[in-house]
Amino acid sequence: MTKSKEDTEDILQDVFVKVYNNLYKYNSNYRFSTWIYSITLNTIKSSLKKRKLRTTGYYIDELIEDIPSLESSPELLIEVKEHYKEIIEIIDSLKEKQKTAFILRYIKDFSYKEIGKIMGISQEAAKMKVHRAKSILARKIANMGMRGDS
Repeated sequence: MTKSKEDTEDILQDVFVKVYNNLYKYNSNYRFSTWIYSITLNTIKSSLKKRKLRTTGYYIDELIEDIPSLESSPELLIEVKEHYKEIIEIIDSLKEKQKTAFILRYIKDFSYKEIGKIMGISQEAAKMKVHRAKSILARKIANMGMRGDS
């Protein structure tokens, strides 16, 4: 969400301090990870407002390094890396709340109830944000495929 490794590390440090200082406020009716994600999301939001963090220059090259090696087919590797980069950019183009809900659901595997708790919205609103994000992503990825065929 910060698009900068340095900013992410700074925020992570802030989150750990907040978690430690507020541990007594944790409600055991919720998963611990849900509580931490709530703190993280709020810390990111406030940091973006306060510090006007960098909003360009995603460290995509670092993310692309995580793609499994396809040494036997360099052409396929180049194509996979390009599509991977495009998909990351498409996800990043979502509205902030849709992107957050989508990532929490499909990358972090939270339930809609947990997403609602983390984002401070209802379970139904969380479900709607994920649905809208999926619809937008599907449309943009389909358009990406059409461009590649021409």
